[in-house]
Parts: sequence; structure tokens; C-alpha cells
Amino acid sequence: MFLRTFVAALCALPALASAQPLGIDDAAALALINQPLIAGQQAGVEAARQNGVAESQLPDPRLKLGINNLPINGADQYSLTRDFMTMRSIAIEQMFPAADKRRLKGERATLEADLALAELENLRRSIRRDARMAWLGAYYPAQAAALMKAALDFYAREREALEAALRGGRATLADISKISVEIEMQHDRLIEIAGQERRARAELARWIGSDANRELSAPLPTMRPPAALAALREGLHGHPQLGTARSEIALAENDVQQASAAYKADWSVELAYAKRGPAYSDMVSVQVGIELPLFTANRQDRRLASRRAAKDKHEQQHENHRRMLLAELDAAYTNWETLSARVERFERDVLREAARRVEAALAGYRSGRGDLAAVIAAQRSELELQTQHLLLQVERARARVQLDYLASHEG
Repeated sequence: MFLRTFVAALCALPALASAQPLGIDDAAALALINQPLIAGQQAGVEAARQNGVAESQLPDPRLKLGINNLPINGADQYSLTRDFMTMRSIAIEQMFPAADKRRLKGERATLEADLALAELENLRRSIRRDARMAWLGAYYPAQAAALMKAALDFYAREREALEAALRGGRATLADISKISVEIEMQHDRLIEIAGQERRARAELARWIGSDANRELSAPLPTMRPPAALAALREGLHGHPQLGTARSEIALAENDVQQASAAYKADWSVELAYAKRGPAYSDMVSVQVGIELPLFTANRQDRRLASRRAAKDKHEQQHENHRRMLLAELDAAYTNWETLSARVERFERDVLREAARRVEAALAGYRSGRGDLAAVIAAQRSELELQTQHLLLQVERARARVQLDYLASHEG
């Protein structure tokens, strides 16, 4: 009996785990699991590493087979053995590129691996940010729907009270009609917000699959204030986007060095064995070949100028990335400060005043000093302010997520 109970409990664990509310950091963590974008980039890193070993090696030797000095007329026509000059040869040729060229090719592949790693780090950070943003996109309509349902409960209770009052002659059909219209309007808004939530969860599912259908945890987690803006700007140097740009500059510098090394001559060695007819001796030949980079004006010079211009391009792109990220950081920090002040003001003053207005309108209506329209207007205003407060909270969280993307050093 105990064993069956224990096994049943174990089987229920996955279902219980999946029933846990999904938090914003849970979504970020799940987005990094079984993520094809990351797997593909990791494969690119490994490809660059493997290529680094291959690029630094000598070229493969070349095997040559040939027939030399074959007669094509006369008494010895097409004979391989009767003419003393006819030879059947086999040769091995090995190219020896300049040492700097081989070294630079190997270094370039290593630099490509560094670039792929920087891109992988930026990809991970981008995925975490995008998954959190998608979670917030689903959180807002889910919580807005909860606020609307609470308002609907309020209207439903008031309509029940009005129907009872109508039977006692203390209310009119017009009053019931007013509140019924408001209920239908709220139902229409609920349909609209439900569609928003489905679309947002579809976007979230792009990152975390079926877990996007889980209930979202509420309220929003408390987000610690960011560091001072000056410190964040100073730390922006470590952002992987700039690391990627620096890797591209290093690759461009390697291209410049390779273009400079192209002025150096490559050389080769060839060893050949020649078989002649039985009446003649066999022969061995050794040849050394050297490239002659004599006409450099339209080849090496142009290529070197091209590589230098490409390096300048990547340096300017790095500066552009730096300025762009600084602007994004300043904007996100300003958003965080502005939205934090607005959220605090809503929680301290606005929502309290809206609740007092509803209470006053209800008290006046129930005592006969007010009308139902004032109650409906006050309740509608409170719902709109609560929804606006929710939106401000979500937008503040978005600003904090963007700050984490720009300034965080998490791996």
C-alpha cells in the first residue's frame, strides 16, 4: 500500500511542478533550455575552433604522374622504352607558404571563434530579455482581466441590490438598464483583453513552448533599484554587443596583417622519380619553386588598402554601437526613474482618492442624496486608474529588464 502511494506521489510531481505559477525569471531560464538559437551558435563556435587547427597546417602535398618526351612519329612512335628521353615519372610536391601566412590564418580562425563566443553571449542575454518582455506582455492583459472581473463582481452585486429594490418600489428599470449596459461594456472589454492575452502567450510560447500556458505569478516581483547611471555607463564597455564589435576589429586587423604578409614569397619543393627504358638508367629530380611578387601595384597594394579600409569601417561601427547603447541606457534609466515616481504617486495618492470617490458615491446613492450614474462613473474611473497603474508597473518592469540587458554581467 505504501509503495503504491509513494509511486503515485512520484508520478504526480511533474504535474504539480507544471502547475506552479510561472514567474518572469522562470520564463528567462526556460528560454535558455533546449534553445535552437543557442545550440546553433555553440556549433558555430566549435566549427571555428576546429578550423583554427586546420588553417595553421601546411597545405596537403601534391602527387604528380606523367609521361615525358613520348615519341609521336618515326620508328619509336608511342614507345615508352626505346627512346632514351622517354620517361614515366612520379613526383611529390610540397608547398611551403611563408610562416607568417600560416600563423595568421590560424590566428584568424581563433579570432572567428572569439567572435562566435561574443555573439553567443549576446544571444543568451537577448533571449533572456526577450523572454522577460514576452512574459510582461502576457502579464498585463491577465492582470487587467482580473481587475475587470472584480469590477464586474461589483456591478453584479449592485444589480442584484437594484432588482431587490425594484421589487420594493425603491428603484426603477432605468437604474437596472444603466448598470446592465455597464456590465455588457465590461464584458466586451474582457473579450478584447482576452485576445490580447492569447496573442501575448503565443509570443511567449515562441521562447518557452507549452509552459507559456501556465498561470503567471502575481504580483510583479520587487525589482531592486539599478546602480547609479554613471556606474552603468562605465560598465557598458563589457556589453557583448561591443565585444562582438571588438572581435570584428581584431579580425579586420588580422586581414590587414595577412595582406601585408602577401608581399612575402611562398616556395615549394618537388621530388620526382623518372623511369626510362631497360637500356637506360632511371633518374631523380629535385626542384625548388619560389613565387615572385614583383607586380604589386594592382594586387598586393590594392588588397592591403582594401583591408585597411575595412578595418576603419569596423572601428566606426564599434563607435556607433557604443553611442547607440549609451543612448538606450540613458533612455531606459530615465524611463525607470519616471515610471517609478509615477507608480509611487499612484499608490500613495491617486488610487486612494479613487477608492474614496467610489465609497462617497455609493454612500450618497444609498442615502438618496446621489444617483446611480455617479456610482457607475466613480467605479469606471477607479477601474481605469487601476488599469493605468498596472500598465505603469509593467512599463517600469520593462525599463528594468532593458537596464539588465544593457548593464547586467550575468552569464
